[in-house]
Amino acid sequence: MIKFLMSALLIVHGLVHILGFLIFFEIMKIDTLKYTTRVLWGRFEIGRIGIRLLGVVWLLVMVAFIAAGVGLLVSAPWWLSLTLWTTAASAVLCLLGLPDTVFGLIINGLIFAILYFGGTFSWF
Repeated sequence: MIKFLMSALLIVHGLVHILGFLIFFEIMKIDTLKYTTRVLWGRFEIGRIGIRLLGVVWLLVMVAFIAAGVGLLVSAPWWLSLTLWTTAASAVLCLLGLPDTVFGLIINGLIFAILYFGGTFSWF
């Protein structure tokens, strides 16, 4: 059961990352997530190209989270390392997007905690 829930969490969290891509490529507009070319609470300007590159990273992290969730479901030997690296990348993206991405940062912390306790108690 925990394996299925964790897999669902990874896949859903991954799907949410599509928003970064869609917003930074100006494909979608959301009132609560504004298009900007600034990161870290708006302190640093990275320009239009920089924000598009960041959007591509959001897309890659989405794909990696989905792959990790599927990998967990099928007990692939690589799912754990992919999940750790992807969660770390997601946390960096969320740090860059603060304050808008604070909830994503909390979810990343939850994923790290589940992985830690899952390893300690052999949940997976």
